[in-house]
Amino acid sequence: MLVQNVANLVQSHGTPGAVGDFATACISAATASQVEEMDSQNLSNIAWAFAVNALEDLPLFDALASRSINQLSSHDGDAQHLSNMAWSFATIQYEHGPLFTAISGASLRSIAVFEGLNISNTFWSFATLSRRDAPLLDALASAAILRITYLAAQDLSNSVWSCARLAFCNLPLLDAIASRARAPGCQFVAQDLANTVWAFAYFLYADSPLFEAISEAAMRKISDFISQNMATTAWALEELDCIHEPLLHALSKEVLLKIDSMDFMPMATLLDRRLWPESHAAMASRLFPLIDDFCARLLQASSLEFWRGGGYQHFVLEFGVGNFGAVGGRYLYSKLGIFDPDEDFLLRASGHVPRIGRMMADTYVADGADFLRQRVVTYAEFELRSPDLREPLRGSGCHENGRTYASSWIAPVRPPLCPYADRGTCSEFRMLASFCDAIAQADPQGTSSASGRAEISGFVRALVSGPCCVSCVGAFAQFRRLFPAVVVSVAAGGVPEPLQP
Repeated sequence: MLVQNVANLVQSHGTPGAVGDFATACISAATASQVEEMDSQNLSNIAWAFAVNALEDLPLFDALASRSINQLSSHDGDAQHLSNMAWSFATIQYEHGPLFTAISGASLRSIAVFEGLNISNTFWSFATLSRRDAPLLDALASAAILRITYLAAQDLSNSVWSCARLAFCNLPLLDAIASRARAPGCQFVAQDLANTVWAFAYFLYADSPLFEAISEAAMRKISDFISQNMATTAWALEELDCIHEPLLHALSKEVLLKIDSMDFMPMATLLDRRLWPESHAAMASRLFPLIDDFCARLLQASSLEFWRGGGYQHFVLEFGVGNFGAVGGRYLYSKLGIFDPDEDFLLRASGHVPRIGRMMADTYVADGADFLRQRVVTYAEFELRSPDLREPLRGSGCHENGRTYASSWIAPVRPPLCPYADRGTCSEFRMLASFCDAIAQADPQGTSSASGRAEISGFVRALVSGPCCVSCVGAFAQFRRLFPAVVVSVAAGGVPEPLQP
């Protein structure tokens, strides 16, 4: 089969769901045999057609990558080929390192001819695969600023979403996107609105006219919002202190209309927002039974091997919820025997956690580009006693997310939908792991057996600036299993005041 015929055949099937199993096998075989004769356009067309159909033929994608790398070693390729190849591999979640390195180098050399869609697709592809390529990101940002008036609403949304996903803090680009997004004629669909406001909230970027415009646009398109759009928008506007009560009322109503079709994670996020009591009750009636099931299965774990041997990791990936929110989290903890700390502690702790329930961040420079580091702060007070210790271990202070903590006592897990997350960096995990090490160092004999650990008593009280992810829920459960006589109390994030209809 001629090369062009193969490419045309694949492209003609580039409609999602259009290719059956037999046709796919035939096309794959024909395509693979012709890869070495294909030019850049045919390579990118074939990659696009397979990606848009979610056909993850990895041997074929390897062949396409190898041929593309060879071509890029002798000439740069055009902007459409580069961005389409990146998009196709990102769409099937295949991070082919050598290919993306080659795409990055070629894109830097040809960035002057990148159009809006090339810019946004390249941004999106590298962000989706969590590739922080600072020189390329800076070049894409400069190109986007130069062509900002030509970027469509989806290009703007994808670009700023990608910056937030990579924590790439380029203020001139944010300024340009904010200005362009406010311009008359820039029409966002529901997904673009939600992604845009989420990204600006991630950077704590203050632009009241922009957020007012987004709120008004969201009101007009509220019926198009799926549960994730609702949750993202409500969370972002609260982070930005943009209180748009008409939108909150519209979201409250939409929750009631769509309650039976809402996904659980967006529901957990919305349960933490200021909405109607009736909306909160409807979401709790769906979310809390799910939490009951989660806890029941968690409590069935017979030993620490459930966590250390990968049982909990498998469980959370199968369960599919990465965070139950502040309200849902408190309900979950109560089922595990972990309750709210007393008011005196919360009053002391609030002086150490400046933005309870809100994001905090610092900027840092890497490879000449500015990035944002999100901060999660846990303030804790503890007292741990053992028959073999003359004096209890006591302490208080703040713990922050940072370098991963390698613990032999408790194990972190990767939440669902976060393939590159390292939850050994979480403030709660780092705190509990350090407590385990402190006890083991002070009383190695007492901590060497389950019976010895059962005689260690005391308390741990903690206030966390935001809701705990399922990895940190597991860390607290492991700590309780290790030291069952230690009373643990936790408050994570803030509980909203209800919005009166």
